[in-house]
Parts: sequence; C-alpha cells; structure tokens
Amino acid sequence: MIYWGDETAVKEDAHWVRGYAPRGQTPVLAVPARWTTLSMISAISPQGKVAFQIVEGSIDAERFITFLTALIQDAPQKIYLVVDNLRVHHAKVVTAWLADKKDRIELAFLPPYAPESNPDEYLNRDFKTALRTGAVSTDKNSLMAKATAFMDRLCQMPQKVASYFRHPSARYAMSGI
Repeated sequence: MIYWGDETAVKEDAHWVRGYAPRGQTPVLAVPARWTTLSMISAISPQGKVAFQIVEGSIDAERFITFLTALIQDAPQKIYLVVDNLRVHHAKVVTAWLADKKDRIELAFLPPYAPESNPDEYLNRDFKTALRTGAVSTDKNSLMAKATAFMDRLCQMPQKVASYFRHPSARYAMSGI
C-alpha cells in the first residue's frame, strides 16, 4: 500500500472575514489571541484512504514515530510512505525505529522543493480553507474540534481524497493503480 504524507499547522490566523466601516475609517475586526500551536500529520492513498493525527505543538521525530506506529498497526500489507525532506523524516531516531520494520513500512522521499508533486498538499489546501470558513474558533479546543470534524468527514469521502491525485502535478502518483 502506498501513501503520501505531509504535515501542516492547524491555524486560522488568515481567516477570511469581511467587515464594514464608513468611508475613510479603517474597519477593526476582533480576532482571538493565538493559542498553543496545533499541528496535523496526514497520509493519503490513491484509493482514498486517510490517516491523520492532530497534536499540540509541532511535529517532531517522536510524534512522527507515533504516527508511523498507528499507520502500520492494523495494516494488512507493507506500507510505502512518500514524504518530503522535512528534517524530522531523516532524524536518526526515525531511521533507527524503521530499521527493524522494513517488512512493514518504508519511507520514500520526494525531490526537494517539489510540494506540488505531493497529493497530500492538496488535502492541506482543502483543510486550511475549511478552517478559514465558518465561525472563528474561540479557543484551542474549538479549533481542534473544527479540524477533527473536517478530517473525520474527509475520511468518509474516498472519492474526494482520490481526486487529490488527479491534479496534473500529482497524477504520476496514480500510475500502477
């Protein structure tokens, strides 16, 4: 089974809001203060499968290993995970963790500076658009709920996930299917 993975920040600080002010006066829009950082790591397959985790803080080597552990936990066959060249993916602790699991999971790396060739980047675009629409989250928990709700819905829409692989720059990932 081949998955493409990526990480992204979970934030709505570029929220699309509209306001009104009389001519010559700058509108002032109240935006909640920034909370603890949330991050998401996800992996998708051309068949429309989705795996994800949303965590507090940034994705480090330990969180990446936790995600990989969950990804292979119930996998009926070996997983190839295609990722970018984030430093975390090359960390010594990750390499050591993978060493005795070659029969269950293997990482493959995209070329440097080629985010458009990762189908998971198109998921991230939809994810961030969803976070920017609707009501602004009032705290970390409401942002987490909003993010999780979007991803849970996406997990139920394999045809939508498969569409990320039809982008011209990611179409190569469908070869062999």
